[in-house]
Amino acid sequence: SRGQGVWDKSRKAIRMVGSMRYITEIKELEVQLKKSHKTLEEKNSQRTAELQVANEKLNKTREYLENIFRTSVDGVIIGDSEGKIAAVNKAVEIMFDCLSDELIGKHTTEMGFDKEQDRISGKKLIEILLSEGTISGVERTWKKPDGSSIDIELNVALLKDDGGNVTGAVAGIRDITGRKAADAKLTETRDYLENINESSLDGIVVSDYVGYITRVKKAFLNMLGYREEEIIGKHIIECSPLEEGNYNSITGDSIQINDNYFISMKTAMASFLHDGKFINRKTFYLTKDKKLLPADESLVFLFDTKGDRVGAVGVIRDITERM
Repeated sequence: SRGQGVWDKSRKAIRMVGSMRYITEIKELEVQLKKSHKTLEEKNSQRTAELQVANEKLNKTREYLENIFRTSVDGVIIGDSEGKIAAVNKAVEIMFDCLSDELIGKHTTEMGFDKEQDRISGKKLIEILLSEGTISGVERTWKKPDGSSIDIELNVALLKDDGGNVTGAVAGIRDITGRKAADAKLTETRDYLENINESSLDGIVVSDYVGYITRVKKAFLNMLGYREEEIIGKHIIECSPLEEGNYNSITGDSIQINDNYFISMKTAMASFLHDGKFINRKTFYLTKDKKLLPADESLVFLFDTKGDRVGAVGVIRDITERM
């Protein structure tokens, strides 16, 4: 409110003139404005503190991932959305005997020896990657900057932004050159032994742990006159005479199988179960046409890595000429 006095000529106050404004609403608005401002400041402070905590966590996570990237014993390659190499870790540099600058910027299809074939196979892998999001266990032969080769195994995952858009890919790679060489050597050795076994004059038969035949070599089939599909699944005992009587040998001689033969067989099997093997036991095998084949038989148990018995392998030698 405001006021002013009115005076007469003798300087005597005769009246008061003034004006008044209603400010209650203004005061209330000022109070509300101050409260809103204070609330906004509190929320802003809280949000700032939350952002600081989130940034600290993000920085720690980034440092953790960068540390894994740098120190991983497996190679890590990060590619951009076009398939070009954007970053590699130290393990990749060691694998490829080069610095990262020699790899960054190259397209992954440039890493192989046959660019056209790599382009075709790479396109198929990209289709699978975009569909599934990951691919694993892919084997490739890549070329080092010095021109030499390296066999690798790839595991790849897509990288996406918050909107779900593909921004690139990260690949874990492992040098399997040594393993591939070992596998090739193992295959070569196995093939060599298979050739020896197939060309061996001795028959070889493999059974499971109860005596059912699971595998035979050619010489064994030739001795008894069976085809492979006829012998697989038979019990090994079915390849021996099971009844007493007179039998013709493969040379035409008559041979008598009596109780002594079966006693000898039971004794040999008891010894085998106890010792796990026997060597050059004289016995008879029965051919498909029911003739006797005199043979030397050696038998040994097969065990798995835990020491459990899983089968047996027998080597049978035809001794007809010695009879």
